[in-house]
Amino acid sequence: MADTEKFFGSYLPRKIKENPEMVESVGAVIQFDIGGAGCWTVDLKSGLGEVREGPTADNDCLVTCEKEDWEQLLDDPGSVAMGLLFKGKLKVSNFALAKRLTTILK
Repeated sequence: MADTEKFFGSYLPRKIKENPEMVESVGAVIQFDIGGAGCWTVDLKSGLGEVREGPTADNDCLVTCEKEDWEQLLDDPGSVAMGLLFKGKLKVSNFALAKRLTTILK
């Protein structure tokens, strides 16, 4: 099973560094509130992109989920995301922007 802290702490920062085009393709600041794990801000709007711990008042999209559900999503984003959304276990404040999030999850 995927690990939330490793995803935000090492995997995603490395992926952004190796794929700077993600900043242009996503073009947004996303806040992830993962219950039982923490809160992270992913800035794919400015500079070279950044992942930092903690909330931001200036997000374009807020994603909320419990850690167990989030880690299931990380393991298989294509088949798990819609089920979590329909069950209300994954909440996204901007659905149009959320479609672009597959870029960071794969």
